Amino acid sequence: MCELLVKAQDSTAAESAGKWRAGRIVAVMPDGHEWGDKEGLPDFYLIKVPGVTVDAAKAYLAEWNHDPAFELTASQVSTDSYRYKMTSSAVAAGGKGTITLSQVRNFFENWGASIFASTSDSVTFEFTVFDLATSNKFWSKDVSAITFTDDYDQTDHTILVGAGPTDEQIERNCLINDVEYVAPRSFKVTRNQIRQAMQADINAALQRVMVDRRRWYITGAGMTALANNGGVLTVTPAQLVNNLRDGYLD
Repeated sequence: MCELLVKAQDSTAAESAGKWRAGRIVAVMPDGHEWGDKEGLPDFYLIKVPGVTVDAAKAYLAEWNHDPAFELTASQVSTDSYRYKMTSSAVAAGGKGTITLSQVRNFFENWGASIFASTSDSVTFEFTVFDLATSNKFWSKDVSAITFTDDYDQTDHTILVGAGPTDEQIERNCLINDVEYVAPRSFKVTRNQIRQAMQADINAALQRVMVDRRRWYITGAGMTALANNGGVLTVTPAQLVNNLRDGYLD
């Protein structure tokens, strides 16, 4: 048997994706777990489910975050420029989880990319490899006062760094970004290397953008049954499943 601690009412926190909402399963513990004094009414309900293991029930603790995928839609080798479409599979049927540019614009612009188009579940963006290698994100600082000169041989970019950083700072940045340092004031990047770094960073950033604390929640009927039974119910596995809702379907 396992026991599910369920949020009985919305938290009083300001409106946000990280706000706890009624019906979300906060924790799953083994049968007979000693819950704390505050883990009951009026803030929490308890569901006991004989026949369901803790490991199985933990599937209902999944957070609802963006899960982006990247598709190359255009490229030009002569300028080493690219257009990608990033799509999130986290947008629900009814529109919850819609990507807004205010949420994600800085992820792309910090990498020197520009937004070409956007929809409720996608962002199409453009960049050159030179843009990525001379971006604030790559350098982990504001580079607006630094000049860069590109020498591109259709495969690699050897980029000369102008006044500002010391030779030692340039070499250290190369070490941090795992790119080749070319003494005294240049570094070399390949298109695949820098594109993969950008995608990995934006992917990780988007995955941290929360849509809801939990993907699954207890239905209205299930919450009513809990309220009518003093906040504690013992149910069968089938009854639990019948009173769970996948937020992706909303």
